Amino acid sequence: MASYKKLKSGWQFRISFYIGGVRKTKSVNGFRTKSEAQIAATELEQQLSRGNSLTAGEIPFVQYFTNWYTLFRKGKLSWKNDRDIEISINTAERFFKATKLKDIDRHLYQEFLNDYGATHATATVKKNPHLYTRLFTGCIK
Repeated sequence: MASYKKLKSGWQFRISFYIGGVRKTKSVNGFRTKSEAQIAATELEQQLSRGNSLTAGEIPFVQYFTNWYTLFRKGKLSWKNDRDIEISINTAERFFKATKLKDIDRHLYQEFLNDYGATHATATVKKNPHLYTRLFTGCIK
């Protein structure tokens, strides 16, 4: 159930939910009208009821990348492919460090490409970022 509050900047809603038995809250503000806030809150509550996570973007990108590799790719193709992905994970650790998945946008991704391209051959820059692009699909704002 959502609660609504009038602020100077507009309307805010707050919803409560449980993750692993721990109560969490999510609030979003800046809505012009209360009805806009109600519609947004309803959409979030529907996502929760479908089992979607509201905190998925909170994890660091490198952790997400490593989990993806371990679950979906490791050992499924050639050893060379595994090695290439592990090199990409190490590269991501150097550039993205503790950057959260939700904080990666087109500008940050372009900064990464520029930084990577400054010290690598053009062929390498063209090959490796395709892996990141697959990971970022749907994540980049």
